[in-house]
Amino acid sequence: MVLLLSALNGIVLISAGVGLFSALATGPDLSQLAMLQTTIEELTSLHRAALGGEHSDPEAIGAEVETLDLLETRVRGMSAPSVAAVDHAADALWEYRQTLGRWRVAGADVEAAGPLNGAYYKAVGALDAPLREGPTRLLDRSTNTLALVMIWVVLVSLTTIYAAFRLRRVLSEPLREMASAAARIAGGDLEHPFPDPGDALELQEVAGAVEGMRRNLVDALSAQEAQNVVMKAMLDSLSDGVLFLDDNGRVVRHNPRATEILSQIGVPRGALQAGVDARRLLPGADAGLLTTTTTEPAPLTFDRPGQRTHLELNVNRVVRLGESSPQAWVVALRDVTTAVEAEQIKRDFLSVVTHELKTPLTVIEGYIRLLLMGKGGDLTAKQAELLGRARDQSQLLTLMVQDLLDTTRLEGGNLPLELAPADLRRCVAEVRGQFMADALSRRLALVFDGEGVDEPLMVAIDAFRMKQILSNLIRNAFKFTPSGGSVTLDVGRDGDEVWASVADTGRGIPEHARPHLFEKFYQVERGDTRNAGGAGLGLYICDQLTRMMNGRIAVESRDGEGSRFILRFPHRPPEESGTP
Repeated sequence: MVLLLSALNGIVLISAGVGLFSALATGPDLSQLAMLQTTIEELTSLHRAALGGEHSDPEAIGAEVETLDLLETRVRGMSAPSVAAVDHAADALWEYRQTLGRWRVAGADVEAAGPLNGAYYKAVGALDAPLREGPTRLLDRSTNTLALVMIWVVLVSLTTIYAAFRLRRVLSEPLREMASAAARIAGGDLEHPFPDPGDALELQEVAGAVEGMRRNLVDALSAQEAQNVVMKAMLDSLSDGVLFLDDNGRVVRHNPRATEILSQIGVPRGALQAGVDARRLLPGADAGLLTTTTTEPAPLTFDRPGQRTHLELNVNRVVRLGESSPQAWVVALRDVTTAVEAEQIKRDFLSVVTHELKTPLTVIEGYIRLLLMGKGGDLTAKQAELLGRARDQSQLLTLMVQDLLDTTRLEGGNLPLELAPADLRRCVAEVRGQFMADALSRRLALVFDGEGVDEPLMVAIDAFRMKQILSNLIRNAFKFTPSGGSVTLDVGRDGDEVWASVADTGRGIPEHARPHLFEKFYQVERGDTRNAGGAGLGLYICDQLTRMMNGRIAVESRDGEGSRFILRFPHRPPEESGTP
C-alpha cells in the first residue's frame, strides 16, 4: 500500500509540474505586453507634445496622425491577452485621434483641451488594462495549481502515516510475535501453538507452514519417545548385557543386565556409567576387540578367588545414517558360565563313560575271538555266524566309544598332536594295506592311484592321527558303497600343497547335506543310515584333526554318483623336513 501511495504521489507531482509548465506556456506573450507598454509611452509623449504646441505646423500634424495610425494598427495586430481587450484599446486610440483632430480644428486651445485629456486617459487606461490582466491571470493559475499540489501532499502524507501505523499493526507486530515463537520452538518449546498472524495472507501461509512443522515435530517426538520406551523395556528385559559405545570405545548407554554381569567379574556397580572407557571394564580383552565387528562370539574368562566366570562377547557396528553421523558400536555380553560348566561336566562324564566302556568292550571282543578260534570247543556253523555278528557289532561299538572319547578330548583341548615330517604317500599306502582284507570281505576294490608318485610328499603331521583320518574316510566309503563298487585312494601335489583323496562309487551325498557333513552328530537322513551304524562323529573328528595339522578337508559329490573327500596340507620340502 505504501508503495502504491508513493507511486501515486509521484504521478500527481509530475502532473502538477506539467500543469505549471502549461500555465507558463499558455500565459500572456511578454513581447506583446512590452509592446503595449511602448505604445503607452509613445502615446503619452505624443499627447504632451500636442498640448505643448510642438506639432503646430502641417508637417508635424501629419507625422502625428501617422504615428497614431501606426499605434492603432500595432494594437489591432496583437492577440494577447484577449481579443476584446485589444479591440477596446484600438478603439480608444482611434477615438483619441478623432478628438485630437477636432481639438486642432477648434484652434488647439489648451484651455479647451479637456475632451482631449479625457480621450488620452481613456486610451491609456484601455492599453494599461491588458498589462495588469496578464500577470494576474498567470498568478491565479499558478496559485490554483500549487494549492492543489499542497492539498494532495498533505493528503498523501496523512495517508502514509496512517498506512505506516496500519502496517506496523498488520506486519511488524505479528512478525515480532512470529520471530519470538520461532525462537521458542528452536529452543525446544513445542507445547504452545504458533501465533495467529492476523489478516496478512502471506503471513498466514508462513504461520500455517510453521505450525504444521511444529505439529509434525511433536508427533515425531512423541512416536520417538514411545519407541524409546519400548526399546528401553526390551533392553532392560534382555538376559544379555548390552553396551552402546562411541567411536572411542566409551560407554554411551547400557542396560541393567550389563551392570550385573560386569559385577560378577569384579567391576563395581558404580563404575559402569556414561563416558567410561569400556576397555577398563574388561581387563584382559584385546584393545581393539570392542571396536571390531566379531564374526563369532569371542570367549572371555575371568578368574576371581573361588569363582571363574565365562563370558561371550559379540560386537557389531551400528549402521551409519550418513557420512556426518558418528560411528557407534553395540557390545553384547552373555554369561555362559553355567553352560560352560555344564559342557565341561558333560565332557567329563563322556570321557569317564567312554573310558570305562572301552575296557569291557575290549575284553568282550577278545573272548569272541577266542570262541571263534575254537578255544571254547567246536562251534556249529550257526554259532560261528552269530559270534561273527557279535564280533562285528563289538568292533563297531568300540569305534563309536573311541570317537566319543576323541570328541570329548578335542572339545576339552586334551588331545595333543605330535607334528613331525612325514611322507603322506607312505601313510596312505600303509592305511590301504590295513583295509585290504576288509575290502575283499565286502567285495569292494580298494585302489591306490598314488603308486606312481616318485617324490616324497612331505608334510608336518601327526602320523597316527593322519591314519585315523584316512581310516574314518575309508570306513565311510565302505559303508555307503555297494558290493562290486570301488574305493580309490590317491595323493599328489599342487604347488605348495600336498593332497590326499578318498573316492568311492557309492550313493553320493545330497546337495542340502554337504554343508553340514562336518558337524558333530550329523548324519544324512536316509533309510540305510541306521544300517550303516555310527554316531555321526567320524567326519567331525576328521575335520578337527585336519585343522589342528594346519590342513583343510573338502568334499566333492553328486547324488547317486559317489563322493570324493580331499585333504590338503602345506608342503614341506626335504631340506625343511630333514629328509634326504
